[in-house]
Amino acid sequence: MLINNKLTKLVAIVAIEAITCFSTGCATLSKEECLKGEWRVIGYKDGVKGYDMERLEKHEKACKDYSVKPDVTHYQAGRQAGLTYYCASSQGAAKLSEAESKTDQGDWLAIGFNNGKRGDRLGHMQDYIQDCKQYNIQLDSENYQLGWYKGIVQYCTPENGFEVGQSGEDYDGVCPPHLASAFLDQYLAGLDSKLSSIENDIDSMHLSIKDTINQLEETTDKEKRKSLRSTLDSHQSDYNKLIQKHRKIIRLYNRTQRMLMQLK
Repeated sequence: MLINNKLTKLVAIVAIEAITCFSTGCATLSKEECLKGEWRVIGYKDGVKGYDMERLEKHEKACKDYSVKPDVTHYQAGRQAGLTYYCASSQGAAKLSEAESKTDQGDWLAIGFNNGKRGDRLGHMQDYIQDCKQYNIQLDSENYQLGWYKGIVQYCTPENGFEVGQSGEDYDGVCPPHLASAFLDQYLAGLDSKLSSIENDIDSMHLSIKDTINQLEETTDKEKRKSLRSTLDSHQSDYNKLIQKHRKIIRLYNRTQRMLMQLK
């Protein structure tokens, strides 16, 4: 893909409508979850899964489109309650026999594997050490790292690289050098696919905006004009969100190209 052509097209699109603030990050929460605002429950679920506080930043970005800000106090209270279970289950697994611990999903080997498989940095291990220390629970660093390395190998496959790129997710530079190049090649291909999809949506939305404007110009009926203005506002909001997503993917694409150049 010629990235310059993509940028040229973006400039032309931006000239049509005003652009709102730039948003980054993955949608960790749905619109319904953001508007419902059960931040204690959200925090608890994150704590049970062992997510660190960076997860809250992603929630904030996901809910920004709906003008919703997280309740940090309630989220932290819920997360602490969830961490109690998370850390205690890890300690409980350590007390099992060797045969049992190999199959238990709560041990540090499994936790490290799951975190590696979802592309978390190994440095997150320090967060778990601090989180569980308050419950007098010690992380098994050796098993966690062993599990993480096994998990990251599954994350860093070319097939997963394409899926991560196509979903528009950030890549945190976690793949070992011998796996990174093939992963990033397919990550770029996934981003390219995502760009094409967004551009089709932008073109479609632009046509919808033009059609709505034409209808406004052709009618004098007050009720119909009121309805059309509401539709136009909704279309322009969706349009701006698509532009924001497009700019994010362009940013990820350029950054990934630089990563590949450094590997070669």
